[in-house]
Amino acid sequence: MSDQPTTDTTVAAPASMAEPRVEKPVAPNANEIVKAKEDYEAEAASYATDKNNDAEIEIRERESVLDLRERYADKAYQFVRSAVLGVIALVGADLFLKALFYGYGFVVPHSRHPSLSFTGIDSSIVIALISGVTVNVLAVFLIVIRNLFPKK
Repeated sequence: MSDQPTTDTTVAAPASMAEPRVEKPVAPNANEIVKAKEDYEAEAASYATDKNNDAEIEIRERESVLDLRERYADKAYQFVRSAVLGVIALVGADLFLKALFYGYGFVVPHSRHPSLSFTGIDSSIVIALISGVTVNVLAVFLIVIRNLFPKK
């Protein structure tokens, strides 16, 4: 026997280099086959009904768009109507007050009550008001209508 110690020179292979473990495929049982077939048939049926669902979705979207168009077109009409009625009311009030104070001037002379004289709104202001409101109302109305009914 020798005096030298013996050393083992074999090195264990790392786990990653070990032989791959191959599992044998397991055949599915009858229940798994029936379930897979039912799943396949259900998926195929859903693909067939997707075309019908797409048509229904498109119809609902069109109805929704038409409803929104009707609602906003009505709001635009109400806005234009109220703006025009507001201008008419302002001009009418101006004319009414002019007539009232003109008639009152015959009854009570202005020399006794100078603070009661009413000359009305200046005509240049009335013209500017009417033209400005008209332009703004038409612009808003056209913008709303163009966005509600775009050209394709």
